Amino acid sequence: MLASVYSAFLANFRPFLPVIEARILSPREAFRLRILLIHVWRRAILRDPLLPEELLPAPWPGASARHLCRDLYRSIQAMAETHLAQTMLTAGGPIAQPNPDYFERFGGLVSGKAMAHA
Repeated sequence: MLASVYSAFLANFRPFLPVIEARILSPREAFRLRILLIHVWRRAILRDPLLPEELLPAPWPGASARHLCRDLYRSIQAMAETHLAQTMLTAGGPIAQPNPDYFERFGGLVSGKAMAHA
């Protein structure tokens, strides 16, 4: 059953790769995709006992799903954060910059500051 959840994740989110590579997403669309991506990913990962690879049936789609989620998230996170910065307000004014720990997600994200220098 979990394999089918990961297979569905792959089938549903792989089509976004060419869209992201073509850079046709707006910051708002990137934000929406990030919400959907993480919502669906969490539903899958919370069911996974994270067994060692040698105990999993072959072929196991979990690793491919994990890489796809990481790659998509890394590709859209800066644009999604741009949308938040442009649209979200708190009682004290504009939304704060992400905590430095945020940039450690998925093995490391590019910060807005680093992107400005890239």
